[in-house]
Amino acid sequence: MTQVRQLAAIMFTDIVGYTSLMGEDEKKAFDLMNDNRLFQKSIIEEYGGKLIKEMGDGIMASFPAVTDAVQAALKIHNESCLRNIQLRIGLHFGDILFENNDIYGDAVNIASRIQSLGVPGSVLFSKRINDEISNKNLFKAISLGVFELKNVKNPIEVFALANEGFVLSKPGQLKGKLKKQRSLLSLWVFLLSLLIVAAVIFGYKKFNKKSDFEIQNKSIAVLPFVNMSGDPKQEYFSDGLSEELINMFTRLPELKVIGRTSSFAFKGKNEDLRSIGEKLNVDYLLEGSVRNSNNKMRITTQLIKANDGTHLWSDTYNMNMNDVFAVQEQISASVTEVLRVTFSRNSNVKLANVNPEAYNDFLQGRYLYEKSEEPLNRGEAMKWFKEAIRKDSTFSLPWTYLSMCLLTDVISSDEVKFEQSKQAAYKAFELDSTSGIAAINVAEIMDRSYNFIGAKEKVDLALALEPEVPYVLRNAGRFYTIIGKKFESETYSQRAVEKDPIQIKTLEYLALAYFYGGKYEEFRKINRRMSELNYPPFDYENFLSYLFENIISKAKYTIDSLHGQRLKDYATIYLFASPVNKSDAENNIMKLKVDYNESKDLSMNIAETYTRIGEFDKAVEWLEIAYKDKIHYLEYLKVDPAFYALKNHPGFKSLIKKMNYPD
Repeated sequence: MTQVRQLAAIMFTDIVGYTSLMGEDEKKAFDLMNDNRLFQKSIIEEYGGKLIKEMGDGIMASFPAVTDAVQAALKIHNESCLRNIQLRIGLHFGDILFENNDIYGDAVNIASRIQSLGVPGSVLFSKRINDEISNKNLFKAISLGVFELKNVKNPIEVFALANEGFVLSKPGQLKGKLKKQRSLLSLWVFLLSLLIVAAVIFGYKKFNKKSDFEIQNKSIAVLPFVNMSGDPKQEYFSDGLSEELINMFTRLPELKVIGRTSSFAFKGKNEDLRSIGEKLNVDYLLEGSVRNSNNKMRITTQLIKANDGTHLWSDTYNMNMNDVFAVQEQISASVTEVLRVTFSRNSNVKLANVNPEAYNDFLQGRYLYEKSEEPLNRGEAMKWFKEAIRKDSTFSLPWTYLSMCLLTDVISSDEVKFEQSKQAAYKAFELDSTSGIAAINVAEIMDRSYNFIGAKEKVDLALALEPEVPYVLRNAGRFYTIIGKKFESETYSQRAVEKDPIQIKTLEYLALAYFYGGKYEEFRKINRRMSELNYPPFDYENFLSYLFENIISKAKYTIDSLHGQRLKDYATIYLFASPVNKSDAENNIMKLKVDYNESKDLSMNIAETYTRIGEFDKAVEWLEIAYKDKIHYLEYLKVDPAFYALKNHPGFKSLIKKMNYPD
């Protein structure tokens, strides 16, 4: 009988509501438990842990390193949310005894007791765990107080993982395995602490109006603030202020926030606020105005109940440019108090030390970047971002947006702009590794280079850092589409559209999730929605969706709607290409090869046509050429229905392996 004593991090998880589910639907309960075991085991092993044993609907695991244990808990939480499995997770670090594939010791008991305190969606851990991770930017934690746990000698301070998207236990919900007398005292201490913190945060502020009712629904849209300066050139600042408030509110997990594009769709329209609230499906609207003159500003804001137009709160701020960050925070704090939402004073800390002039230049650039996707506007935007960087090279945001502008302009194998975009993206992330937007931007750079494993790490990090930001969600959806994870692809893309329902990229990426997932009717619905919003739809993919469903008559019909004679010609070539008409197809391919020297993207079209006529060796040869040319669209190779026929071809398998898609 071998016994080994060592320090380890212990994790307990259990499924909330499993017993009642077992009584209602035994098969569903067993399927849920099996799914839970499989995905948790995979994540535990990914982070160097060991699944010790299953205890009904619960799992016990050990990890040599605390950081790995908490990262695993974070990922298990995110994965369980996607699968609609409600988990409670508890962790502790201490001395344990390994014996016969089992573990024993006080550390095991403490981890189990901590886990019992949790509510659905929470991750709780001891002070020993918190001490190990307190200097890690990836994790945010909050103390819930000191508790005397059942059969544990000394009181234990318990912390909750407080990253965005995590559920925090409230005092009245902490009903785990406690010593009853002391637990009540702990709850009162925690409640008193909350009251003191609230008094410190909000005591300085007197509101013009207080709501006299408890607000239940917590969804808000920040409408574009009106530029009252009399100078259209000052519009960048009023738009920028609105967008920063959206960004700050988005970091609050208790609040559903509509994205920028959808809120800004009502800019300049004299539409009834109740109608706007109904169209955006929100309960509250924040609107305001900015008057800017000689570096002196007056900002007026008001919070409105959307269903009846009631004004819940309003205020006016007289300030200069140097005070803008403090005013943004004051507005956010005021609104969140009225809405009974917990506001973090750290939500705007990243901007606290930014050079005000650099921030002003950044707003100018972002205004142009968001205003239009025309190259002229992007060029002007980049000038402002570079000027902001010149004035404050430690300011992360202009680096991120400079990278976005450059990446948008990268066509095919434009290695110079791609390298510039890459350098800017990496610099932004180096300056602020807690920014989900910076992380997801690095991920796109990586997947464009076919570094999908590195990209996945950054995507998962971005989701952990800012899981409610539409830009992060839509790009996460796009990435999971590329690597063939249909469930994650659709889930993140749909959540992005929920938060920003008329943003062009969110709709595009959801459409692509459906297209590459083989859900062609759903793809066409989103495509029609894009047309209704006057966005350019995916005309060629629309043609392909009918062709891949073998609805030839409709495929033919859609060719006339394609933009450009060249695209119409290629669609016609592809439609009629077949082993029966091989000689005609090969003649057309020869024409494409002539044009390839002018347009490297045609390597993909040539490979598609060779696949359609059954010339698989030649198809793979041209896919290799596309790989060498670093064609952007090749990243979808694993899921592209045009190449399904190649999936068993040795050369195709070799290329997929070389591209290093994650499992």
